[in-house]
Amino acid sequence: MSKVNIEDLNLTLSFKQKVDRYFTESEMRNYLLSGIKGRLKKEGMLGGADAASVYIKVSYYRSFSGELTPWPSKSVTRPIINWSIRVNKNGKEVDAVSKSGQVYNGGFLGNLKTDFTMDLGNNTQEAENRYLDTLADTIAQWIVDRKKTPSQ
Repeated sequence: MSKVNIEDLNLTLSFKQKVDRYFTESEMRNYLLSGIKGRLKKEGMLGGADAASVYIKVSYYRSFSGELTPWPSKSVTRPIINWSIRVNKNGKEVDAVSKSGQVYNGGFLGNLKTDFTMDLGNNTQEAENRYLDTLADTIAQWIVDRKKTPSQ
């Protein structure tokens, strides 16, 4: 698969509490789609008449520090993400993947900080963007890796 068109990104956002400072479902979808397309464009994989069609589905659970306590905060912490990708070429499915229960891994120090601070203070959209950027990178990388598969 040398070129792709992202035909659909179906994103479902869920959470226990609504905090207005964070992306809406539509804004999150647009941010994620832009990130995925940007990464694929850098690889020279976007567009073309005979491009494969890519369909992406994401379920994103926005977590907040202390949300299971009587004192929830407005600080985002690692989300729980399910995602799947289906690739069609000439009307036939040629590849697919599905991942469930994915959680952001900030590396040893990042995870240690999260464990000790419960991500208190991560109360801006920029704090959540690191999770979305990592998700966009992960999805785009999966698509790029298909390019390296000889049968595609």
